[in-house]
Amino acid sequence: MEKLRFLELLYGGLEFYKKGEIQEAYDYLTNHQHQVDGSLGGIYFYRFLFACELKNKELALEILKKSVDDLDLWFPYQTLIYSEIADIFNNDETYQRLVDVCKTREEERKYNGKPHLEIFEPKTEFLSHPKLLIALHGDQQEILGVHDYWNPERFFHHIVAIPEASIVSFSDGHTWSDIKRSLPELKLHYDNLIKEYSIQPKDITICSFSGGTGVVLEAVVNEEIEVKNLIFVAPPLPNLEECKDKLSVLREKGVSVYILCGDLDERFVPVANTFASYLNEANVNYKLHIASNTKHEYPKNFDDVLLDMKEFLNL
Repeated sequence: MEKLRFLELLYGGLEFYKKGEIQEAYDYLTNHQHQVDGSLGGIYFYRFLFACELKNKELALEILKKSVDDLDLWFPYQTLIYSEIADIFNNDETYQRLVDVCKTREEERKYNGKPHLEIFEPKTEFLSHPKLLIALHGDQQEILGVHDYWNPERFFHHIVAIPEASIVSFSDGHTWSDIKRSLPELKLHYDNLIKEYSIQPKDITICSFSGGTGVVLEAVVNEEIEVKNLIFVAPPLPNLEECKDKLSVLREKGVSVYILCGDLDERFVPVANTFASYLNEANVNYKLHIASNTKHEYPKNFDDVLLDMKEFLNL
């Protein structure tokens, strides 16, 4: 069975949704969900939303009940009480109970998570002079959504460390949305990795996708962490203007920057282009790669892109 990544599954469903084919969107997620490893919370959440779009009370309630009672998941409380969704259930007692459980779980778990890190080591012979890649997920993602792209075998025998943000927007949906809270988490992981593996900054690359990009940019230009290479994928960079005047730090530190964005990523292609222009003005060594036929995701020919990154970053 061909594997899918969560974003591939979601965008496949959204293609139907945008055409007004809601039932087909729901069916696509349902029929292909078993091809995705992880992201269970996201899959059930969007199946629930599509079922609500269909005004199918029984189906939506069945999904929510299984999610909450059987799988220990929770969906955002504000979404569940949103009038267009809540009106479907017309004060149904079971729905109200499940909403209350979700509210309780959200209050308990949303801001009370702890920074988490998983480390994937290459073969022993590559640990004598270790190199490190730290790879940040995007918003509403988890470690499993990152590992397929970044692992020691694919990323040139680096130690690969994947942090998971402590804040969650729904079950399995970790988010870096609070940059001020996320910075100490990244710094903690960085310091611990440096100490554990005795790694020099010249041997460190940090990659970030989507919501993780703002955290990495701020950490580096404010010199909270020191690295040799930066990779930004589909970058929203909400703090770009704030950090613009500090980009010269990257030139002074000899940091190279690789920006990857899909040509169909309408919201963030302009950000990628602006970021590139600011790096150019600051005389930072950078490359902008606009991937063809790619939305807000990694390109399907990512193996080829990895080789291009290796050449540009001299890995």
